[in-house]
Amino acid sequence: MNSITRSAAPANHPDSPTSLPWAAEQTESATTPIAVVIAATTARRIVEGEHPPGTILTEKVIAEAEGASRTPVREAMLQLQRWGLVRLAPKKGAVVTAPTPKEKSELLQVRVMLEESAFREVVNGDANLTAELLQKLRIELDNQRSAADNGDPLAFAEADHRFHSHIIHAMGNRVVDDIFLNLAPQLARLTHEVMSNQPEKHFSVIEEHESLLVQLSNGSPESFAKQLRHHITASHDTQFTRAEKSRTSPRQ
Repeated sequence: MNSITRSAAPANHPDSPTSLPWAAEQTESATTPIAVVIAATTARRIVEGEHPPGTILTEKVIAEAEGASRTPVREAMLQLQRWGLVRLAPKKGAVVTAPTPKEKSELLQVRVMLEESAFREVVNGDANLTAELLQKLRIELDNQRSAADNGDPLAFAEADHRFHSHIIHAMGNRVVDDIFLNLAPQLARLTHEVMSNQPEKHFSVIEEHESLLVQLSNGSPESFAKQLRHHITASHDTQFTRAEKSRTSPRQ
């Protein structure tokens, strides 16, 4: 019996630039290639920790579990590697990766750079664009509150991803959208890990997002960048956050 939920669109579908691969709007169509569905389903399981770092995923086991042949499973493994969630090991399978502190830091640095650039594009553009973006971000804040109340770290991570990707997507740069889509599962895994291990951070993250909305309303790129970097340092313990704390700490 096939246990796969079919996806309505590939992970990089242009109509869903702010969605994660396994998002609901991407899991309803019977026309999607099975490899896309397997990649999305497996990515979610990795993000949730069902397949923890170091786990070896073999074509045979996944094909049997999903009721598929090995060919689409092989394609799915390649996509998972592009997302940075696995490393292909010859004659063994795919090994679920464990991001190093440096890799986490680099991911967050890229996200910060993209968001800062997007913010400048938005505030220097049409006021209607800013209003539309604010509305989308408020919806994701409500989604985060619901996820926090329900103790659902995956739903929280998904809403967190959409919150930040809405900002980046507002830049209107499709190349940037494609880059961020490939980084999305790794970033979602970082957020899910933090929210699972430190659930008390749910509400501080929401407060920090509310502050970002204030900066967006005020239209100050410098204040937004400062608040964004504070948000990252408060949410993630990485080389990036330690460097930021060192950069902003008063010199003795």
